[in-house]
Amino acid sequence: MKFLFLFMLMSSLAYGQLNDYSGEWKDIGNNYENTLILEKINSKKETYRFKFFAWRISYDRFTEEEVKFGGQMKDEIFTIQIENSKASYDDDVRIFKDEEFSIYNENEERCKVYFFFNDNSIVV
Repeated sequence: MKFLFLFMLMSSLAYGQLNDYSGEWKDIGNNYENTLILEKINSKKETYRFKFFAWRISYDRFTEEEVKFGGQMKDEIFTIQIENSKASYDDDVRIFKDEEFSIYNENEERCKVYFFFNDNSIVV
């Protein structure tokens, strides 16, 4: 019985338990706030749907005052798969229904987002 327990313990250490990064991750400063929400997709190993909400306060030359600029990424297509503590999203996988009103101009690079995972932090 001891041998079986040791083998089970060794097996679990060898393969390790995967981290679950699900939940809300925030980075808050005086003039900005970034919120990343990760939702585990249970049917796929280490795969998450992500939503990103952010705002920052910056000087606007047109209004000549400090303005709060906001942005977000939230859509079913925003998914990542973590491999070796890294993941990325690239808009090249995205198909736009009406190219006439594409969000990208000609010769403009598509959106790319890179993620680096640590035990208690995520760098985006």
